[in-house]
Amino acid sequence: MEFVDYFIALGNWVWGWYGDPENQNRSNALVTAAVFVVSLGGIIGGALWWIIKHLFGPKSKPPIENSTPQPAMSCPTVTMSLDDFQKKLDEREAEVRKELQTATSEQVEVLNAQLADVERQRANPDQALQEAQQRIAKLEQLLEREGNHIGADRLQKARTALEAGDYSIADDIFAEIEARGDLEVQSTARAAFGRGEVAEAEIRWQDAAKHYSKAARLQPTYDNLLKAGEFLCRAGQHKAAIRTQEELLELARRDYGDADVKTGTAMNNLASSYYSTGDYAGAEPLFRQALDNAKAAL
Repeated sequence: MEFVDYFIALGNWVWGWYGDPENQNRSNALVTAAVFVVSLGGIIGGALWWIIKHLFGPKSKPPIENSTPQPAMSCPTVTMSLDDFQKKLDEREAEVRKELQTATSEQVEVLNAQLADVERQRANPDQALQEAQQRIAKLEQLLEREGNHIGADRLQKARTALEAGDYSIADDIFAEIEARGDLEVQSTARAAFGRGEVAEAEIRWQDAAKHYSKAARLQPTYDNLLKAGEFLCRAGQHKAAIRTQEELLELARRDYGDADVKTGTAMNNLASSYYSTGDYAGAEPLFRQALDNAKAAL
């Protein structure tokens, strides 16, 4: 009890600073002593923490003054002069005129339009140079956003070349990004086709039509379009089936010719869809041509 007695004495001593002597008792003394000890411990602990932090803690680094800001990708400086820009226009004109020498009648109109655009830029080179600067800014933003896997050094070379009016490195990088995207699309199309086969095996024609249609949309090959058209028809989606089978027939004629068995199959499937919707006039000639193809093939 000796410790408690000391604790009560401490409480009475603190109570004497501000408390009413008439209300002083054993309970008030204990509470007052407890509050005093906790408060004193907090003050001492805070002081120790401040001392430890400032004497032994990590030192903050002073701010770096006069640092040189890095140039933003969206604000390029086109380094080519007006003379260089006009030389590039001259080079492009020479290329187009060379192409005109061997161009077909359909190509001539397009090439002449390109020559007209060269003349438009040559007539107002200051404005044309400003247009080039805006285009370069957009290209640099696109490179920064899409070129995550290219490498910083190569991106910097592309940027430097762009600002000098050379688009070749940027074009190569975009071609690589495009090819990588094509591979991803092909992989997704194969997966969608696989899901279509699963749904077909489980006799879920609506799901099969959805998955085969996605595969055909991502990668419109003969097999993908064939399956998509077949199961859209089975699922009762005749308008969508007809659109898909018309695309299939166009592809088959282009890639295999009218007399090929694959083209005959595409004709027969489209004719069947026409027949299902009551379009007998559209169905009959396709049925007849498909039959002729089959006879020739046999």
